[in-house]
Amino acid sequence: MISGRALVGLRLAHLTADTLTLDARRRIIGRVLAEPTTNAFQEDAVTVVVEPIAADIDEGLHQLNLAKAMVKSDPAIMGGVPCITGTRIPVHDIADMMTNGDTAEALAAAYPRLSVDQVKLATVYATAYPRRGRPPIKPAWRKGTPAMSRTLSIDDLPPAS
Repeated sequence: MISGRALVGLRLAHLTADTLTLDARRRIIGRVLAEPTTNAFQEDAVTVVVEPIAADIDEGLHQLNLAKAMVKSDPAIMGGVPCITGTRIPVHDIADMMTNGDTAEALAAAYPRLSVDQVKLATVYATAYPRRGRPPIKPAWRKGTPAMSRTLSIDDLPPAS
């Protein structure tokens, strides 16, 4: 398991990838781990302030803990599919709807047992704990535009021979 300070180091390495060399990033991460109370480090004429990055990591971990507490997976309920506690609503389904463009407010209105916060936390949970198995393969016909966009009535079809 990675500690909070190590997460800060990894985030720093990611954020400074275009600015610092690999060796400089390694030195910064080493110093972040060795000096946990230091708020800023200087490396190759670049000053790295740790506090806002640590605050973002702490907030993300807090959101993840809230999301984990909100979800229950019980084999007796929906076959063990992770659902929002107290409901039979699969958390990944809510996250998929958010990904497809629905707003948290619209989903909370459509699912009265859910709050806006629960809907938002569903995406946090689904990002941290993706569905098991292979991702679905979309058929080739769904990638392009439809070949026909007009509506036909049953009377417009040719008679059966």
